[in-house]
Amino acid sequence: ERAQSIVRSIPKTKVFVLFAVVYTLVLVATAPASLLGTAIKRVTRGVITFSDARGTVWHGAALTLFHGLNGAPVMMGRLQWRFLPSTIVHGRVGFNLGLGSGRQVRNTQVSMGDGTVELRNLSIELPAAVMEEMHPLLKAIGPQGRLQLESKRLVLSRDSLAGAATVKWLDAGSLYSTVNACGSCLINLSEAKARV
Repeated sequence: ERAQSIVRSIPKTKVFVLFAVVYTLVLVATAPASLLGTAIKRVTRGVITFSDARGTVWHGAALTLFHGLNGAPVMMGRLQWRFLPSTIVHGRVGFNLGLGSGRQVRNTQVSMGDGTVELRNLSIELPAAVMEEMHPLLKAIGPQGRLQLESKRLVLSRDSLAGAATVKWLDAGSLYSTVNACGSCLINLSEAKARV
């Protein structure tokens, strides 16, 4: 009886506002991973897309595809992500990322804010075929092997890239070469800021 009198004493507008807030929080907390896939596709202008997205925006996984010059998708692997609430303190939104077949090779972190995207402890391995999609001349050689990109810290903005990175082309080869693997190549990108 006392509970009923308390409920009756609360104005209906406060009950409605409370219900709306709780409902919104539930929607945000359970937002499907496919929403993140839609956002990634829009931000990258269709260069990176998700397939078979599972989980939520905050913790999930999806097959990641790279679409280059001719739009043919190249499978990058299964991307797993987990939201990092601690990044909000710094005015950013961050995630822990892992790309591969069910395991994280390194603890890669990405955070976004102030018009920049920051990558820390980046370690990613992709098929060399992604190079075909970056330039028509690279398509002509039919690159084979694996690309390994590593960086302690990269900061990307709309028109610049800052940081240092190493790109290794492992088991380098060509679709048109009689030699299966020609060796490996190494490219070091310097710490200096570069305009994109």
